[in-house]
Amino acid sequence: MTDNLPSGRGHYIPIRAHRPTFGIMAFVFDDPEEVLTPENKETFQTMALLAALALERMD
Repeated sequence: MTDNLPSGRGHYIPIRAHRPTFGIMAFVFDDPEEVLTPENKETFQTMALLAALALERMD
């Protein structure tokens, strides 16, 4: 689900911390309305941030 495509089946989050975006983390669900609770969205955002921080440390 995105702002541009609210009926979409996916939730896409940039993998970005302090530097430019490394990529996009995509979550695709059969029923996004059921899975994309505010708490789950926050968890997905945290996962993307942690991935970005790990990638920055490797650089």
